[in-house]
Amino acid sequence: NEVEVRSLLSALSKKIWESQYELNGQGIGNALYGLQGMSSRESEVRNVLVALAKKILESSEAMNGQAIGNALYGLQRMSSKEAEVRNVLSALSKKISDSSAVLNGQEIGNALYGLQGMSSRDAEVRDVLSAMSKKIAKSPNANMLVGQEIGNALYGLQLMSNEEAE
Repeated sequence: NEVEVRSLLSALSKKIWESQYELNGQGIGNALYGLQGMSSRESEVRNVLVALAKKILESSEAMNGQAIGNALYGLQRMSSKEAEVRNVLSALSKKISDSSAVLNGQEIGNALYGLQGMSSRDAEVRDVLSAMSKKIAKSPNANMLVGQEIGNALYGLQLMSNEEAE
């Protein structure tokens, strides 16, 4: 039921804020992956995103390829129209850029698939796209993408605009 989910998210966002522990790369990936299917139109989801953005920025741990893929994959129903989503994307773009991970096809496909609700008119989305472009270019496995991975990657880019930001 929607009421129980909202109540749970409210309780979780408070606990994330209160937590003294630093999220590692896997924790970042898992936390965002767990939000898949949730809408950023809901205030409780946005409150969780605010708390997670802070935790991502505070994290000194690197993200591996699976964590990067999972983190972005979990954002698939989110809209970059929401400031909270853009804050998470900004924090993630820094983590992706700082990571020395070499991404495999599934990680590339999952990461880009998660961007399907985003607009490239937003600077934070462009920053993630730039960070991912560099990761893909450096990946020796990127030339071995299978059909599903290519499809997922391109599906995530379907609503991206090639127009300049307003």
